[in-house]
Amino acid sequence: MMMVRRASYEPIPVHWEVPMGISPGLDRPRRRRGCCGCGPLLLVLVLLVAIGAAFYFKVPQKLGLMKPASERLLSAVPDRGCAAQILGTLAARQINTSGLTLWVLPYKDKAGAILYADLDASAGFTFPKGPADPIVGFMTTLATNEGSVSCEIKRVAIEYRFGEDLSMIKLTASTQELQDHASGKLTRQQLMKAMEGKVDPAMMLLSGGAK
Repeated sequence: MMMVRRASYEPIPVHWEVPMGISPGLDRPRRRRGCCGCGPLLLVLVLLVAIGAAFYFKVPQKLGLMKPASERLLSAVPDRGCAAQILGTLAARQINTSGLTLWVLPYKDKAGAILYADLDASAGFTFPKGPADPIVGFMTTLATNEGSVSCEIKRVAIEYRFGEDLSMIKLTASTQELQDHASGKLTRQQLMKAMEGKVDPAMMLLSGGAK
């Protein structure tokens, strides 16, 4: 009789090598979650852009929700009496008033006013002759004449132009700065630094150049 031996089976150990940083059973594809905070954040960004654009294009002022800075600072009604008084004072000094238009704009919440002078060369305006710097000299005359002193002019602004399309000079300075320059307390260079505005480079020849 032939004897058949049964094969004996022994368990074979199996070693699983798991890559670093990966846990068994967690390598299944995860469900994508929606961005719960993206909606509100996007809305806030859109609102910020819209508000910025509204202020950039001055929408509140156009709708009457906010007044421009000039209206908040100055009275809405120009002082025509003071403007006529100053113009008369200049004419009495034999200063050419052709093409010269004046506005006196009182401050709203304090004493004093701004004198704005529109100088139209196409209508016959010319700067007075005599001073080495006719532009500064004329601004000083505007600030310190008897009419301006009576009307408490605190600042002078001028625009020198030729017709409606060519603006050559826009300058403003305080009355005190112009007085200090006239009395020698401020040099011309110091006054130029204190002034605000813009000048066509060609007009530097008229004002004596940059000194």
